[in-house]
Amino acid sequence: MALLNIIKYTHPAITDEEGDKIVMPIQAETIVCPECHGGGSHFRRDLDENRLVESMEEDGDEDGLEAYHRGGFSQTCTECKGRNVIQEVNWKEFAKKYPKEQRKINAWHRDEDEDMAYSQSERAFCGGGY
Repeated sequence: MALLNIIKYTHPAITDEEGDKIVMPIQAETIVCPECHGGGSHFRRDLDENRLVESMEEDGDEDGLEAYHRGGFSQTCTECKGRNVIQEVNWKEFAKKYPKEQRKINAWHRDEDEDMAYSQSERAFCGGGY
């Protein structure tokens, strides 16, 4: 069962005239961290991106694979900071209370997605292949 509470929420799209972040109190619920599934840690992203486990499997590195399965390549969860739970904003409540800010956040995410798509197409065109 999720617990409801009030958190202080900020977003890069919501700033004052000087560019300082604005803090908005909003209803949130405590949920199990979706990143580590409540475990408090996860496999290191930098190693995952470099295909470390696949490489160890291909090379027959039994010691490395055993260390991996024991959590030897794990790190404290980057999302929950090891607390096993996070505060998830109640977005319906947020949209009702802060409609103008919700539109700014949506526009910010659209811009971020467009930038990411452009970067990926540019890398593919230039031979980056990913």
